Amino acid sequence: MTTPADSPRSTESRSPENGEARIYTWAYADGSRIEQARVAESGEGLRVRGSLVEAPTDDRPALTLAYVVELADGYRIDRVVLESVTAAGERTLELKHDGQGAWIADGPAGAGERLGSAGARSVLIDASMLLFSLAVRANDLQSNQDEVDEPAVSVDPYTLEVSETSMSFRSDDTMVYGVTGVAATSAHVDADGFVVDVPSLLSRR
Repeated sequence: MTTPADSPRSTESRSPENGEARIYTWAYADGSRIEQARVAESGEGLRVRGSLVEAPTDDRPALTLAYVVELADGYRIDRVVLESVTAAGERTLELKHDGQGAWIADGPAGAGERLGSAGARSVLIDASMLLFSLAVRANDLQSNQDEVDEPAVSVDPYTLEVSETSMSFRSDDTMVYGVTGVAATSAHVDADGFVVDVPSLLSRR
């Protein structure tokens, strides 16, 4: 996947499965959000620890969303732990994939709730470039011009409510285009599938 002329990328993979932990930082151009994530090997898969921080606006309060994501081989998510903190309080949520097509939730709505339909392996959160990148990588869209339509689960970053959504991703020789039930994103990605920038909106530092 090509990147903007002022953001050249190396063709050599620097992804964490090559033994090197990586820290990714995405900053919005207007200063409203910043996300940082550390991706490292863990056993036979990968483990991500990161946070998304949002400044307050007229429509939403200030937010810190901390997450831990555990990945199996092939960049498929096995487990997600989320902690959402606002001035009003704190909420936590754990999602585990049962290996049979469903997610088991332990959070504000209770414990042991089964969510999602068969094939919903991606977890999406509005404004999280880390989770967008994982969906790109899991479907190998950084390497192939392809189109993927599949179900996913979406988590509201403030309430941690979980819902099923559609996920439609398409790639060409320039960008990856993602449309979900919560957002539409057109991004340049690097050789490992991680977002480099969304033009006029955010960039990786």
